[in-house]
Amino acid sequence: LKPILVETEIATDKYEDGKLKRQVGVHVYTGIPEQYEGEFKEWYPNGKLWKQGNYKEDKREGLWKFWHENGTL
Repeated sequence: LKPILVETEIATDKYEDGKLKRQVGVHVYTGIPEQYEGEFKEWYPNGKLWKQGNYKEDKREGLWKFWHENGTL
């Protein structure tokens, strides 16, 4: 049987202090594990962006950007 897309959601993780840690689109299918899909962002505990890119069918795609903790690209 071919997997069927059940839902698409934005998964968000947070640090203990409530600041965003990670945000990514997730596709949920029947019969197979969830897959990352769409924009991915992850932040340092200080709130500055750490990495940003895109996923397609659970694989990194295209240009990804990474920042130092001081905010330098």
